[in-house]
Amino acid sequence: PTLSPGALTLLHLEQRFAADVAAVGGKAVAAWFAPNAVSLANGRPPLLGHDAIAASANWDPRAYQLTWTPTAAQMGPSNDMGFTWGTYEGHSRDAHGQLITVSGRYITVWKKLADGTWKVALDASAQSPPSAGDCCALPKP
Repeated sequence: PTLSPGALTLLHLEQRFAADVAAVGGKAVAAWFAPNAVSLANGRPPLLGHDAIAASANWDPRAYQLTWTPTAAQMGPSNDMGFTWGTYEGHSRDAHGQLITVSGRYITVWKKLADGTWKVALDASAQSPPSAGDCCALPKP
């Protein structure tokens, strides 16, 4: 189906956000969040406000790579708020150098601020459940 101009705007914002984080790592995250934003992640307490989100996003892209791909977007009727959703992957290594990959789904709620810029108002993610064979796997040496 043909996407609305609003949905295209949100998808473009999400792609720019993802590219910025892929290039710079956690330090890029803070620039995309509104002052009163909320971040919700599996098994972690909510992060409330830009400063708390910025303080938690301190990873180096050489040690941890976070990538995500938007699947769809919807703009609200007033064209000043909408959301994107899709899938993400995080890649890092454990203390033994073994690759660790986490994946899941996310939703990003975007809002247009009074100055005309778009910022993330809410970012939420949920990890995919482990594969059936992963429930009993022994840790690698």
